[in-house]
Amino acid sequence: MESYICVTAHGITKNWKIVNYIITTELMDERHTSINLKDKLVDIMKEWEIDTKTICIVHDNAVNIKNAVTAMAPNIKSRTCFAHSLQLCVNKGLEENEIKQILITASSIVSHFKHSTVAIKALQVAQKKLKMPEKKLIQPVKTRWNSIYAMVERLIESRQCVSIVLNDRNTTTRTTAISLELGESKWELLEQLVKVFKPFDLVTKVLSSATTPTISIVHPILKSIAQHYLTPNESDLHKIKILKETLSQEFKSNSMVSALDILFPQNENGEDVNQQNELEKYLKENCINKNACPLTWWAENGKRYPMISKLAKKYLCIPSTSTPSERAFSTAGNITSKRNCLAGEIAKWLIFLSHNAKL
Repeated sequence: MESYICVTAHGITKNWKIVNYIITTELMDERHTSINLKDKLVDIMKEWEIDTKTICIVHDNAVNIKNAVTAMAPNIKSRTCFAHSLQLCVNKGLEENEIKQILITASSIVSHFKHSTVAIKALQVAQKKLKMPEKKLIQPVKTRWNSIYAMVERLIESRQCVSIVLNDRNTTTRTTAISLELGESKWELLEQLVKVFKPFDLVTKVLSSATTPTISIVHPILKSIAQHYLTPNESDLHKIKILKETLSQEFKSNSMVSALDILFPQNENGEDVNQQNELEKYLKENCINKNACPLTWWAENGKRYPMISKLAKKYLCIPSTSTPSERAFSTAGNITSKRNCLAGEIAKWLIFLSHNAKL
């Protein structure tokens, strides 16, 4: 079975601006074993003459790609996608039985409205009557935890209208209404669940950017979430307290790479005096505003730190997620679904042009 392998590249230009472009989208006929993936990646890197320039490969948590990258040149770092790691942490928290069952019911409610024309029209009528925005309910996707968050958030927002439709026997049978019923305590649990996961959703969006540096803010964000959002409150339901404790433990066991670990790797041969002095001077700098772009700071101060600025330009372009490649897969699916008779080579270049047209 044919499948795609998408390779994206990142870099920082001379004027300290991140560029993100897709190098190639290749059809891969072979099985996705670690050896085959490694050979394919090496071939692509050599073809594009970046085999001596690549310093890091960001990928998902699949064992085959982990082993493939690890088996490559020792100077190429292997980094798992933050979004995938976050997905694993959140999924662990959602395994709690009561939360799991409520989410199944919530998903069933959405599915009912998605597959019933009568229910959809009745929901629209209820929204107009209550002068609420006409918004559709959101179907969750198993591979994206934040789609569950989006589903619950929209369901809570539409709760009144949904209840009107489910309680109307002209549109919903009694049997269906009973199977989709959520009591007050369950709605309260969903509301608190949304509050817990809201910062996670924001983090996912921030760290999925392809035009701003993200690797340097992973640790500060994790620390902030652990300190400010995962500490149990007196008003938390018992299940929410357990959820927060589970997520806190998952954060500790799924440690992320530090920006400083990347920017200042240990030098087994030692550092000369100039390097040491420059590093000490840099570490005494005041922290920039959390909303400021570090690339702007380096553009203004790079000459003061000539050696460190080279490292910053080299490593700050590393994305914290593999989102750019995922977007390339989405483009590939969109193109091939509309024109499924396209030759692989033509599809490859259409995807390439789609992602690089703005460069």
